[in-house]
Amino acid sequence: MVGIKHNIYLLRAYKGDGTSLLKLGYAKDIPKRFNSYKAHNPGIEFIGSWYKEGGIQFERKVHSMIEASYRSEWYSEDKMEVILGYLGPSNSTHLNESKVAKVTWEEKVNTAINALSMDNALIYKMVLRNGTPEQILISQGLELFSPLEVANTKSKKELSDKINEYRTREAKSSIGVALSKKGLANSWISSESAKEMLKSLFQLYGYESTAKGSSIGEFFNSTASKSVSKGGKAVKGYSLGSAKYSITES
Repeated sequence: MVGIKHNIYLLRAYKGDGTSLLKLGYAKDIPKRFNSYKAHNPGIEFIGSWYKEGGIQFERKVHSMIEASYRSEWYSEDKMEVILGYLGPSNSTHLNESKVAKVTWEEKVNTAINALSMDNALIYKMVLRNGTPEQILISQGLELFSPLEVANTKSKKELSDKINEYRTREAKSSIGVALSKKGLANSWISSESAKEMLKSLFQLYGYESTAKGSSIGEFFNSTASKSVSKGGKAVKGYSLGSAKYSITES
């Protein structure tokens, strides 16, 4: 088990190609930290833990002396001997797996989507409009999934579908707010005018749907109606009520 005062740990995580990386880190509560990593990456392994005076300063010193393979704390397996040379012998054993929280794929996807919609929202929106699931995870450091999960076709599709749901929701909200700002509530609009206006906004905000006159009903409480033109011709259109998206949502 982990020593009561242990504050340095060494973990192993596997990549999609079968190779692995070593994670050297500092934590006041190593079992809690390991559980956190395990929740994000079920395949991660605990190698050992140590107590080092100065804890975090010791960790930073080791990091500064060994070339990392990923970020500043992940090392290739061939660095194991060098790392252990700094750490010395460990009297810890593997953590009790029964105490590790089990996280389902669905829970991790939902956690990812929540993170995308909360922290660093503007950055995430930019990435979401242009990036693939892998790019989103890697470029934004959202390490909730193991490389194997991200590489898995079924898992990638599930995550991609969730991300597309989020992208669609964000696009519709932006379009709705833009329409609200035009002051169209409680007015009448021809079907052709609605179609052209929505076509432009759909393209602007990346809303992947075919713009139709009837699409105005997605953004306003509306009723199909006709108006008589100056030439006496009946023109199809919509009587618009209140907007479904408020300006405060922008």
